[in-house]
Amino acid sequence: MKFGVVCEGSNDFLALQEIIGKIAAGRGIEITAFDAIQPQVDATSAKQIGGGGWHRVKVWLEDNSSAELKKVLTPQLFSRSQTYDVLVIHLDGDVVWLSDAFNTQERAACFQRPDNVVALVEKFIENTLSPPDDLDDHILYAVPVMHTESWLVAASLSKPSRRNLEHAKIKKTAQRYLSRKYGLPLREASLQAASKVAENLTTLKSSFHSLDHFASKVSSIVG
Repeated sequence: MKFGVVCEGSNDFLALQEIIGKIAAGRGIEITAFDAIQPQVDATSAKQIGGGGWHRVKVWLEDNSSAELKKVLTPQLFSRSQTYDVLVIHLDGDVVWLSDAFNTQERAACFQRPDNVVALVEKFIENTLSPPDDLDDHILYAVPVMHTESWLVAASLSKPSRRNLEHAKIKKTAQRYLSRKYGLPLREASLQAASKVAENLTTLKSSFHSLDHFASKVSSIVG
């Protein structure tokens, strides 16, 4: 299977690659391509090329909505462009509080409700992308409640945290922690942490609704 990924940044890409790879391998599915569409990520260094963030994801969704999406997921005659079996779209759930696309009532409904956050952001992606019906089964949404870094930190802790990390706004703190934990630059540390997320997926899913929801969707789409 070939996967194309639209996400906020390189940390998110690494985590998604490890999780999806782990689940696919467990089902005997070979991943022949796992490419960063937005932002681009260097395959050797895992270094992000170009800008990232939720606003870049939103622009990509708008630019590739509706029939345009067929260029990404459907082979084009005489085209040399890469096409994919599955398109993975990631947005951190904190976009609910960062974007004016969400109103006060929607934000209030998300308070301490990870299921509401995930559902609301998935609906936002769906409405922005407007995928043709025949492509629905080829699109996978990845929505951490706050940040993917929460998954990375939880997998890297020596002891389980008493704090509910799923709701924690700890992006910058998490990045510093990961670098110290592994004694590596952030990209390399994130790769190590992403591997641990995949290794401890069963345990982590019990603490993170968003991770459990995403892993279930991956399992369904890879068969």
